[in-house]
Amino acid sequence: MSDTGAPVATATDPAAARKEQQAADLARAQDAGWNNPVPFQYETVVGGTPAEDETRDTAVWLSDAAIYQWDDEFGDVGEPNPELEKMLFDDQYLQRAGGAIKALSFDITLEGPTKISPVRNFEDAGLHPVMLDNVKLCQYRAPTPIQAYCIPAILSGHDVVAVAQTGSGKTAAFLLPILSKLMGKARQLAAPRPNPVRYNPLTDKVRAEPLVLIVCPTRELACQIFDEARRLCYRTMLRPCVVYGGAPTKNQREQLEMGCDILVATPGRLMDFMQNVNLLSFRRLKFTVIDEADELLSTGWEEAMEKLFQGSDQNSDADHTYLMFSATFPKSARRLAKEYMDEECVRIKVGRVGSTHQNIKQQIIFTEESAKSQALFDLIFSEGPQRTLVFTNSKVKCDMVDDYLYNKGLPVTSIHSDRTQREREDALRSFRTGRCPILVATGVTARGLDVANVKHVVNYDLPSTMHDGITEYIHRIGRTARIGNEGKATSFYNDRNEDLGPDLCKILCESKQEIPKFLQEHMPDDPTTIDWHDGTDDESDDGLGGGFGGDAGGFDVDAGGFGGGGNDSGFGGGGFSVDADDKVAACTALVQIPRFVPLSILHITSPKGPHPFLVALPSRRGNLIYIYVFVPPKPVDLEGNGDQDRKETGKWRVPVVLDFHGGGFIMGSPLEQAPYASMMSRELGAVVISVSYRIGPFHQFPAAIHDAEDVLSAILDTSGVSKAGKVLREEIQRYYSIIRSDALENKKEPTAPHVEHCETITLDPTRLAISGFSAGGNIALNMAISVPPCPELGMSTTLGPHSRTNGPAPADTMSPRLPENRRATILDDPFESWPSLLPPPQAQPRMLPLLLFYPSLDARLLPHERPMKPLPNALRPDDHHQQKPKAPGLFSIMGPTYLPRKLRPHPRASPGLNDPVHIQKNAAILLVLPEKDSLAVQSDVWVDKMNNNDWNGPVRFGDGREGDWDGHRGGQAGSSNVPSTQNGGMEVWHAPGCRHGWTQFPDTFVPQHERNERELVFARTLDFVRDNWKKELRVEGRQLGNQIQELRPLSIPSSNE
Repeated sequence: MSDTGAPVATATDPAAARKEQQAADLARAQDAGWNNPVPFQYETVVGGTPAEDETRDTAVWLSDAAIYQWDDEFGDVGEPNPELEKMLFDDQYLQRAGGAIKALSFDITLEGPTKISPVRNFEDAGLHPVMLDNVKLCQYRAPTPIQAYCIPAILSGHDVVAVAQTGSGKTAAFLLPILSKLMGKARQLAAPRPNPVRYNPLTDKVRAEPLVLIVCPTRELACQIFDEARRLCYRTMLRPCVVYGGAPTKNQREQLEMGCDILVATPGRLMDFMQNVNLLSFRRLKFTVIDEADELLSTGWEEAMEKLFQGSDQNSDADHTYLMFSATFPKSARRLAKEYMDEECVRIKVGRVGSTHQNIKQQIIFTEESAKSQALFDLIFSEGPQRTLVFTNSKVKCDMVDDYLYNKGLPVTSIHSDRTQREREDALRSFRTGRCPILVATGVTARGLDVANVKHVVNYDLPSTMHDGITEYIHRIGRTARIGNEGKATSFYNDRNEDLGPDLCKILCESKQEIPKFLQEHMPDDPTTIDWHDGTDDESDDGLGGGFGGDAGGFDVDAGGFGGGGNDSGFGGGGFSVDADDKVAACTALVQIPRFVPLSILHITSPKGPHPFLVALPSRRGNLIYIYVFVPPKPVDLEGNGDQDRKETGKWRVPVVLDFHGGGFIMGSPLEQAPYASMMSRELGAVVISVSYRIGPFHQFPAAIHDAEDVLSAILDTSGVSKAGKVLREEIQRYYSIIRSDALENKKEPTAPHVEHCETITLDPTRLAISGFSAGGNIALNMAISVPPCPELGMSTTLGPHSRTNGPAPADTMSPRLPENRRATILDDPFESWPSLLPPPQAQPRMLPLLLFYPSLDARLLPHERPMKPLPNALRPDDHHQQKPKAPGLFSIMGPTYLPRKLRPHPRASPGLNDPVHIQKNAAILLVLPEKDSLAVQSDVWVDKMNNNDWNGPVRFGDGREGDWDGHRGGQAGSSNVPSTQNGGMEVWHAPGCRHGWTQFPDTFVPQHERNERELVFARTLDFVRDNWKKELRVEGRQLGNQIQELRPLSIPSSNE
């Protein structure tokens, strides 16, 4: 129906209308007080030309920014430099304490044998006079609670662990006392360095020997701490430097070669520079500071921190002070503190860990996904010109929002990890100076960001519980209302954020904010007794004792300082807590019960052996992944020189089979996998790893796939980079060493040659096979798929059978009975690609056998919802014969338990929806399909789809039924040669008269014809693996050198950058 009031469009109208609309938006923005949008010309900035209105120092890289240059002729305190002083202490860069700090009160908790008396003002804190002068220049009025306790503790020489809310002034809390303590001693403590006035880089460069090392997780935070250090080192002889990734190493090396007393660093670049002992040494180090320790350790730098603490030239004197600052205190941080910090360290906690405060006015608005952009524009416009920070969950969304606002005439820029470091620094500089007062950012990129006068934070996307949830939310909104200032945080909420609803409601209750009607259902029964599970106050299991048991009273600015609550000493006994209970385990405790199988039972079900042992692998999600490991009794050589190689090297290199059980409620466990796994280990001479994956949480994307990728990553980690890879190899070696020792001591039986010659057993992931049964076949196929971005899944919530996102074809023949009202699960970010961890054929051309036993290719239908063959036939959509669905049974009610009950058609959850082009080319697929299976229609569609995309191969024992796959595309039955040179091919084994799961049922429940078929298919499986481990895919541009994939960080789609 047409709108009679609308103008008639012509062929040339759209471009003109768009231009006219942009001009109108720009005029509207200018009328509202916003300055003109500034298009960044990065090439001029990189070339060294500053922006015309740039008021800050004009260094191309922040590491080269101006610092106070000490002249040897100075005394203990240098002369003022008015030009530098104006540059460093300009009002627009200073975060002043706001008047609203009087409205705040904090609970302070202390532990340790030494009582710390807080300071009430900077003048009485015992700081060096030049530090007091710099404090005044920074316009610090009074110590914040964390500063009030940390300054005297550090000045007294104590190791300190401080846990405090974001925006509490932690940087000054450690810099002020450290610099003050070094003043007057720097001349005798610091390494000699050249006079900057007469410096010649060819003759005067020195080795950097810092007195202070500050390590933090992100580049932006490193730059921010360095900026603060530049100010507080003003007029001192202490020289700060910063090193971080993304910027040229040459510039940073040159700064270090001029001497360095205070070094701020991100761990990656620091590890690089530590390799050069002529450039950097820690032999003079007096203070080591770990900032944002929780974030640093959660992002995989734990081993790097241990290497840092164990450095060969690390100063291990008794006067070496360790300081750790964090927003939470997880188990990894507690372990590091216990191992390297003084047992008598002072432990300080300010406020509840992971909390926010009343100075942030929080507003939650229900906004459908498709309406967010317009809602954001209207919101920014309604608030008027002010410094605004907008958060998204993905880099693609970040760019999209940036582009949208820019085209609406608003001065905006953006920052995320795909930007070069130069672009990131320039964007932040423009945000700080007000050239672009709107910054769009991904969450982790802006972690710890401290920009003065941020008045409004907008969560365009709320973080999901899978990606730090409420903790990430608190970090984000903490960018405003810092140090007693007031601010506003607005968040767009819709059905995709239901997982965050309960915790969001708790935060709103705690900070006395209004609860919108759509969140009322998540209101706690008694808001005064909320259990936060903040990971700090529970009893610990790591030897550090209990939580923060002491009590130092409160901190109430309005009341004139510090409260008097608490016990007489102000201290408690013990240490820190264990992490919060795993919510996933709690939600899935019932259905997890049958999956944990005692090893004694597995010994009975696989009497021929080998028998498995259990290993608990750590994962990136914090949970433990239980795997059942079958070590072969002896090698099975595919080539003839195996014994000789083992004798010469003393190593037994074993192939690997990664196996996934089914997802059913009763049968879904490693119990039914034991006979298959022991057979594969015994006959292939391979280590078989059967994974007991997680099966929840039901409302989110399947955790099973995350667990599977973690185990696969550990297998591929040949260099032992990851903790999981190290644990896996150490446990297999330990088991083999025990077996070997027993065999060598047993003189009654002859010793096998491999036991006699090989002390070491190592995994050989160049010979890897992946197998899976039912839902496990779904997971196995997932491991060989690289999923591209699926933005249509993020834009549409329509999941009916006519949705264009519902299947591989408009008719949706994969699952033609898809329910129309199936609600969507919460997905990992569909705007991000999800690459396979497997090495590409160019790096590893050897075939990868992919063994799929009746996989769930489309997981959107439960068993009783699936169409039964032959009516309707998926390949004959014109056949509309009435079909009677099966009644739902127990399995159907519980669902395929590794998946959520409510699913979007995501290609990870339903791998059959993927375009075959995204499947790993060196995957050689064996697809085993029983005839009497509710998944048969899906199988028909997928086989036809794969055949049409050149994934061909023989079809064995096909019954040739009309309209069904019958081998007409795949070659003659019985052929063992893969005809395709473009990929590994696909062989189909059709099992007439067999049911779903027939290969896993105990013999007692299996008819004779199914037992016979199982023997045949398992024999073919063994031959299939052996054959393909001898083959290589013909690839162009094959890379030379190492053909084993080097472990790369898991880049699962998320907001993490």
